[in-house]
Amino acid sequence: MKPLSATSHGVLDYLVGILLIVSPWLFGFNDVTTATYTMLAVGIIVVALSAMTNYPLGLVKAVSFPAHGKIETVGALFLLASPWIARFPDVDVARNLAIIVALAWLGVVALTNYSAYETRRPIH
Repeated sequence: MKPLSATSHGVLDYLVGILLIVSPWLFGFNDVTTATYTMLAVGIIVVALSAMTNYPLGLVKAVSFPAHGKIETVGALFLLASPWIARFPDVDVARNLAIIVALAWLGVVALTNYSAYETRRPIH
């Protein structure tokens, strides 16, 4: 059984997105351009995806919740590899944050039943 509801998942999505957006200044690595841009880009994508997902906290509801799960799995894997892809593996706080958030994000993916939340799209 996967215990995480779509609403709880949505709350976590927005929190992770906001954390990633503010993390360069919050944790003091905003002087490392590649780390800063990586966190900003992933954070903005997380918030945008959440806003476009067809789940309780979505605003536009253009992306199905199962598709959301697949997209965020790719995002989490990218975040996990990002210190080496974007070349900031020596920036301990940024590297560790990317790894910790990515692993937690994959945990959220594993605990969410993406097929449990289905709604009808409005007919226009």
